[in-house]
Formats: sequence, C-alpha cells, structure tokens
Amino acid sequence: MKIRCIEDQDIQEVFMIYKPYIEKTSITFETEVPAYEEFVERVHHKLSQFPWLVCEADGEIIGYAYASRLRERAAYDWDAELSVYLKAEVHNQGVGTLLYQALEDILKSMHYVNLYGCITIPNEASIRLHQKLGYKPIGIFHNSGYKDGCWHDVLWMEKNIQPWLPPKPIIPFPALNSQALTAKLIKYKKMIS
Repeated sequence: MKIRCIEDQDIQEVFMIYKPYIEKTSITFETEVPAYEEFVERVHHKLSQFPWLVCEADGEIIGYAYASRLRERAAYDWDAELSVYLKAEVHNQGVGTLLYQALEDILKSMHYVNLYGCITIPNEASIRLHQKLGYKPIGIFHNSGYKDGCWHDVLWMEKNIQPWLPPKPIIPFPALNSQALTAKLIKYKKMIS
C-alpha cells in the first residue's frame, strides 16, 4: 500500500470511488453524477493549486484525498478545506487517516495555516477521523443541504497547522520541490508497511 500523487491514469478509478457517494449518500451534496470529462477537468483544476493524493494497494486505488480553497477572498488564502473518499471495503482501516496526514504535511510545506473539514451529519466515522487528527468542532450549519428527500446539517471542524504570525506566501502545489514531496510521501509508505 502506498500514498502518492494522482496521475491521469488514476482518474477513472477515483471517479468510480466518488460516484456511489453521490448516488447513495448525503456525504456529498452533489446530487447528479458529473460527466467523466467534467470530473477530469475538476481534478486538473484542483491540481493547479492543491495536492490530490491517492492510496494504492496491489495496483488498485482504494481511496483519495484532496484540498481545495475555503473561500474566494484573498484574506482566506491560507485556509484549505480537505476531503477524503474511500472504497466501502476499506473504511475504518486507517486509510483515511494516512491520506489526511500526508495531505496535511504537504499543505504545511505550502504554508497553509488553517485546515477545515465539512461533514454532513450524522457521520460518526468522519467525526472520529477529524477528532483523532486534532480537528475541533466550530459550528453546525443547520438544515443547510437538501438531498434525498430531507434536510441535512453540516458540522464544520478546524485545525491550525502553523503559528498565527504574518504568513509566508502560499506555494502552489505544482511549484513544490519534487524531491521534498517524494520524500514526504515515502515517509507515509514506510508508516503503512
């Protein structure tokens, strides 16, 4: 099992992991499965600024995690929202934790300061994951999403990963030193082994 950056040939498997979350859960508020081409564009758009990681086991993608912009205003530049999706059969096996830890490590090296998780509740597994990694609840948006015939609450959790000092400029993901990035991901491969 290893964690690595997504590659174009992984996108189809990642898309197939995400699709049941749209069709069968309220975990994502997306209600229609996007066209595959649109999903590919989303991945490429995110990669222009943020990391997108996959966890691979025996040549198969079993989960993925990525970061995205929290809000559009410039003062939010040092904030990122994280997302993780796993194949159903690997839930509660530590895959999400390792993906999140690797993602946080990379975001810290990019100079991000605050990280956020947005959780449709109830979702005890996601809440436990965030709590285990040091995220604290900061509020609930009540009845903020309507999907599958009912309203859903959303819990927001946050984690600070840098001191609240005047921040350094954000390093876009494609500009990261590839050797340093490879070293970070190798560390997670050793943790998995």
